[in-house]
Amino acid sequence: MITFSSGVQYWAGCFEGMQRAAEELGVNAIYTGAAEADYVEETQVLEQVIAKKPAGILISPVNGDAMKDVIDRTYNAGIPIICFDSDSAGSNRYSFVGTESRTAGAAAAKEMAEAIGHKGYVAVVLFPGLMNQEERNIGFTEYMRENEPDITVLESVNGGQNENDSAAATLSLISAHPEIDGIFAVTGWTGLGAGQAIEEAGRADDICCICFDTDEGVLDYIEKGVLYGTCAQGTQQMGYWGLQFLYAINNQSVVPGWQEKNISPVPTKLDTGVTIVKKGYTESYR
Repeated sequence: MITFSSGVQYWAGCFEGMQRAAEELGVNAIYTGAAEADYVEETQVLEQVIAKKPAGILISPVNGDAMKDVIDRTYNAGIPIICFDSDSAGSNRYSFVGTESRTAGAAAAKEMAEAIGHKGYVAVVLFPGLMNQEERNIGFTEYMRENEPDITVLESVNGGQNENDSAAATLSLISAHPEIDGIFAVTGWTGLGAGQAIEEAGRADDICCICFDTDEGVLDYIEKGVLYGTCAQGTQQMGYWGLQFLYAINNQSVVPGWQEKNISPVPTKLDTGVTIVKKGYTESYR
């Protein structure tokens, strides 16, 4: 398993699912990744892993377009490769296992619209350039514009790569738009930063903030009433089914002779979905 920002708590659930599948199948699961959200660094990590000739690779590409060529080289080297969490749809990866980001963004928008009474001003806090975040932003924004005529979507805000940057960006957003009613923070760290900013500004009672993922800090903010809710992803499913797919490809256990038949040996996409977690429903995700 290869990730970016590899020390982030989020990946622990993904690798836990992979390890569980590895135990069932009798194979070894190894975790590595780029320290930063940098496609150049992650490309270097992938190339190092290719040189070790593993039986398969699960990767969450920080930028699927920028990493298409190296993913294709992995495929051409005869190493099955599957994307999870974030995709490289134009590459020769066998499958994408993860959240359909536009659908998830729309789910957050629908929940927020109901929470703020279908009128008001909302904005998105994200780290631009990460494809899954951009897709969540698109899904959220398109839903609001197509279904909620009395909700105005303000400009999106760069929340940076850590909680402190996101807190500063959200404070600036609230200061510039005191009329704001809702904030969609598209990751766990932007959610933590937004929660910090909302609490500091004393706006927990009148800003509905929905974020992504179930970090302990996010769940704590929901219980305190600082954050309205979060989108819980099927992280363990990503790792579990990703490895199951790699095993099936190696062993032709789903479609024997798939190469000769020129068909895909596994589903080309598996949406692991999201669940909106709100106050009172957090314990199941701890």
